[in-house]
Amino acid sequence: MINYQKEVEKVSHIPLEKGLIKSRNTAIIVVDILNDSCREEGFFNKYFNFDISLFRNVEKNLINLLPILKNSNIKSIFTITFYDFDYISNPQKESFLKMQIPLNINFQLALKGSWGSKIVETLSDFADGIVIKSHYSAFSPEYSFFYLPNQSSYIDDYLTLPQNKDIKLIQDGKKVLKDFYNDGFDSLCKERKKDQITKDMSNNIFCNLDVYLRANQIKNLIITGGSTHVCLDATVNAASERGYKVILPIDCIASEDKDKHWIYLHNHMIFKATITNFKNLIKALK
Repeated sequence: MINYQKEVEKVSHIPLEKGLIKSRNTAIIVVDILNDSCREEGFFNKYFNFDISLFRNVEKNLINLLPILKNSNIKSIFTITFYDFDYISNPQKESFLKMQIPLNINFQLALKGSWGSKIVETLSDFADGIVIKSHYSAFSPEYSFFYLPNQSSYIDDYLTLPQNKDIKLIQDGKKVLKDFYNDGFDSLCKERKKDQITKDMSNNIFCNLDVYLRANQIKNLIITGGSTHVCLDATVNAASERGYKVILPIDCIASEDKDKHWIYLHNHMIFKATITNFKNLIKALK
C-alpha cells in the first residue's frame, strides 16, 4: 500500500530548478485562508469540529513567505469564497441543503459581509489582487471575478455588505455580485491589455483571473491555501488545464482531512504540479 505522505514529502525535498521562479512571470495564489476555516470561532471548527491545525500551520508559513515574495516583486493573489445560497450554483445548493439535515446545522459558511468570509488579519495586507468566487475554482467562468483592492471604492465598500442589501442596490440601478460575475465571464471573450484592465476596474468593470494573469504575462503559479481536496484542488486543475506551470509548496497547503490532504497532493504531484516545500521555494528565489 502506498504511503502517500512519505512519497510526497520525499519529492518535496528535491531542489527546484534554477531560474524557475522569476518575478516577471510568477504569482502566488492564496486560496481561502479565511476566518471561517482558520479560527477557533470559525464555521469549520465551531459547527463541523474540523481539525484546523494544518490551516494554522499554513498561516504561520505564509506570514514568513509572503514578505519574501513581496520583496522579490511577486504578486500575491488571494481568493475569497461567498457561500450565500443566492450566489452559489443550484447543484451546490442542493448538496448543502442535504447536508444540513443529518448534521442539524444551518449552513452559513463564509457569508458575504461576515467576519467568517474575511481573509485572516495576519495576511490580509499582503493581497495585491483578490478573486471573489462562489464556486470552488479561482478560475470559475461564471462564478468568479478578479479585482485590485483600492482601485474602486464601490467594490471595496460593496463587499463588506451582507447579501440582503442587494435588493435595494438593484432597485437603485447599482451593480451587485452577479453582475460582477458576468463581468468576469464576458472578459473571457475579448483580449484585454494590462492598462485597459486597470482602467476598467476604476469603472467597476472586472475580469476573470485568467484574463488578468495573461495580460500580465504570468506563466508560473505558486498555489497555496486550502482545502487541499476542494477549492485548492479545483484551482490547481483549472490552472493546469489553462497551461500554467503549477508549483505546490506542501507546507503552505491545508486540509481539515489529513488522509485526503496527502492523497490529493500525491495525485497533483504525478499529473499536474511541481511539488516543493517552504525551504526549497525560498532557496529558488535567491
